[in-house]
Amino acid sequence: MAEVVVLEHPNSSYIARSITEELADLGVKISHVDIERSSFPNGEKYYRLKIPSDFALLGKTSVYIASVTNDEEILDLYRIGTALAQEGIKRRIFVIPFLAYLSMDRAAHTGEIVTAKCNSQMFGMVGAATEGNVFVFLDLHYACVLHYFEGPCLRVELKAQNSLLRAIADQNYDKETMMMGSTNLRRAAWVNTYAQAMNIPISFVREKPKPDQTEFISQADGVVGNVEGRRIIIYDDIVRSGKTLINAAECYLQAGATSVVGVTSHFTCFSEQQIHDLINSKLEKIIITNSHPISQHPLVQECDKFVIVDVSEIFTQCLYEILPTPEHMHRSSI
Repeated sequence: MAEVVVLEHPNSSYIARSITEELADLGVKISHVDIERSSFPNGEKYYRLKIPSDFALLGKTSVYIASVTNDEEILDLYRIGTALAQEGIKRRIFVIPFLAYLSMDRAAHTGEIVTAKCNSQMFGMVGAATEGNVFVFLDLHYACVLHYFEGPCLRVELKAQNSLLRAIADQNYDKETMMMGSTNLRRAAWVNTYAQAMNIPISFVREKPKPDQTEFISQADGVVGNVEGRRIIIYDDIVRSGKTLINAAECYLQAGATSVVGVTSHFTCFSEQQIHDLINSKLEKIIITNSHPISQHPLVQECDKFVIVDVSEIFTQCLYEILPTPEHMHRSSI
């Protein structure tokens, strides 16, 4: 197999390390390139690829691993991607376990800016190398974002469902009392796929949105379905502050549920207080993936209430299919 150049954002080094080790175990020849990052006195950013010569990357395939959680990391991906093309990389693969700014996928009010589309168009404008760009995501909040990309690029959305289902099974809950639940009705179809996979019934929480929609927090307003005596498994693709999950759990318990477990693809709580609120809540367990760097916070790592699912293997399997090999030369061209 041809040599693959791996780079990462420092905030995602934990998952990049796992992916790199798994690829190496599969026989992929890995060459790691460090990125020097610093700031000028006026705040401007400085970047340098730590390569020995101007031709060190010529004709190679690169994998850049970075969860994109804020504006700075969006620009970082764009700048590193552009630099890789300028250094002669023939194909760039961007592994993005978590992609921020997906809440605004469409304009609901006059003057609203669709930030999800703006960012996708920016990524699509990263100069294409000879064999194009590949963007690999996990459980996008809205799949329509894939169609916002422009230019010669391949977009792939991977699913964490099987990994999360295994984590639920590992808890050895009594299936006779299990029931899938939701934090609102907007994710009904997604929650239903989990219920079907486990062959358990489903219930929903009606939500009562707050007047200020920009808070993206809703209050539970009743349960649809009989949850008496049930252990509720709530699935929500993103947990931003935990308030919606906590409210839904309390609503289910008030309706007669015996316990509530939270399951999420992306745990993105940004403050320690929010994590403390979840730890001190009535949730029995919170099953999350390590797609977001906050999953590595000591409060999360050291708390028995959190079950952290490693999704690196999901990306490794996808990358192994994408990367060129002598036996499968078709993999080397989009």
